[in-house]
Amino acid sequence: MNKKTVLLIYSRSSSKRLPNKNFYKILNYTLIEIIYLRLRSVYKRYDIFVLTSNHKSDDMFAEFLNKKKINYYRGDL
Repeated sequence: MNKKTVLLIYSRSSSKRLPNKNFYKILNYTLIEIIYLRLRSVYKRYDIFVLTSNHKSDDMFAEFLNKKKINYYRGDL
């Protein structure tokens, strides 16, 4: 049986303390892009997925990930 390692990043937009934290920018990159690019540079052989929710607050986030061609999976909040 073949085993495959996958890296998962959990992020959601609906937060009471810091809403939409995944869109905050540092030097023209969003936080999620920085995390994704750093993982991609170290773990080139692995698939990386961003996990987010089906909640309507994450619709814009899913569109952003799709535009950036970042693999994502949507599930329950």
